[in-house]
Amino acid sequence: MSASLLLVVVLVAAGESADASTQAVAPALEQSARRRVSVSLRESVAAPDDAEAARVAADSNVDVVAEVEWAEPAHEHVLVHLRGRDGRLLRTSTLEFAPAEPRAERGRAIGLAIATMLADEPVAAGIVAALGDATAPTRVILTTPVISAPGEPTTSDGPVRSPPDRAAPAQGSDYARFAVEAAGSGAADVRGAATGAGPIARLQWNVARDVGLRIGGAARWFTAGGRPASELGTMAGILWTFARAPLFAAALRTELGVVHDSFTEKLTEMNPRGMVLPPRLVDRSSWAPTVLAGVEGDWRPVATAALFVALNAEASTRTIVGESQAATSPVWASFEGGVRFSF
Repeated sequence: MSASLLLVVVLVAAGESADASTQAVAPALEQSARRRVSVSLRESVAAPDDAEAARVAADSNVDVVAEVEWAEPAHEHVLVHLRGRDGRLLRTSTLEFAPAEPRAERGRAIGLAIATMLADEPVAAGIVAALGDATAPTRVILTTPVISAPGEPTTSDGPVRSPPDRAAPAQGSDYARFAVEAAGSGAADVRGAATGAGPIARLQWNVARDVGLRIGGAARWFTAGGRPASELGTMAGILWTFARAPLFAAALRTELGVVHDSFTEKLTEMNPRGMVLPPRLVDRSSWAPTVLAGVEGDWRPVATAALFVALNAEASTRTIVGESQAATSPVWASFEGGVRFSF
């Protein structure tokens, strides 16, 4: 009888086989498994389905295949599938981790989960029956996917090379470095003298996993005191994500900027003799600094895109006032909704 092998496939980006969440699986499994376990590390060309798991088991002479699949780059949600030699699904386990939990602790939890599934009576009975020798050591292979270049030689164990640096993220990085977002905004001053809407675009640089520096521009068309107006603005600020779940996140935002308002007043004047002249339109403009603070919620259906909504409070030194216009308040409330793409 050949020695049995347990293959664990970790779905992470190429070059992350040295990640602490991968490295910690092996010792945890060796220490907690009820039978003897020998663990080794290997890289895989792709994540196996049922047929691929069965092929890997046959080609590598393994008796048990375990797939470990991360749901997102942040490594906070993972599925562990235990399969037999024929690729048949024996058991599935789901693990979720807090954002602050160390990578090594996540790996240890995965190792314990695999050991627990192996110790399950129906699963263990099936493995022992297939092996024919309950005292034989079980060898475990931890694998991570790596994409082979066109024409590059491969074997059943994957490409004959080291993980490609061109596809690997920065060591220890589990978040996208940059993001762009496009949104629509609606706003009103607190006196109700002005209401408007317009588009917003921002570029974000994530200096840390939960902290992003942002710069952007916005346009807004609104009515003030019954007359049309518009403004263009630019802003820079910071976004701090204070809560995360597998698909959701909540963040605080603050920005400083400057806006240029253009508005039209309808003026009625009198001549020196006291006669009322025909009304005329006067174009005016002004510059003003502005500050914004708000809270947003994100829904991330995929790792590289998120939908978000935000509620903001804006304050500036600007007021729009004229003979035919009510004075606007320097404090506005605004709502945003849009999409953010990470890369």
